[in-house]
Amino acid sequence: MNKKITIEITDGDVEKLLLDNLKDSPNKKLIAKNIINHLIPTDMGIEAVYKSFMGIDRQLNYTINQQVWVNIAGLSTWRMNTDLMKSHNRIFQNHVRATITDVLPYNKACYRVDYEILVKDATEELTAQEYNYINESYIKPIEEIIILEK
Repeated sequence: MNKKITIEITDGDVEKLLLDNLKDSPNKKLIAKNIINHLIPTDMGIEAVYKSFMGIDRQLNYTINQQVWVNIAGLSTWRMNTDLMKSHNRIFQNHVRATITDVLPYNKACYRVDYEILVKDATEELTAQEYNYINESYIKPIEEIIILEK
């Protein structure tokens, strides 16, 4: 089993790693300063650079065209008729079925998910395609939620 281990580092730690690895460049301090200052706002960037020095790349658990369950908390719901979708079993345990259609490995919200909704305030039952970019915490494998037929 893989356990998650949290390592705290400072921007100074990453700067030292960069300077040590840019030894031969006459502009190493400027390069390190710019890399650090562009990565600090996201925290994810600093983590990725630090892990790169250790030979660790980000592991993504889902792929394009994969069917998944997505928690509606991670989706835009302003057009979604959630009550009607629940009564039609399109929302189950607060999740909708979706397809991953794009993966941006260097973004926190790295998965684009496409899903179908029943439109709110429609005079008849109207469906529409929607998509959102979300992070992995909102996704469950399709096998994880089993809908029991009535």
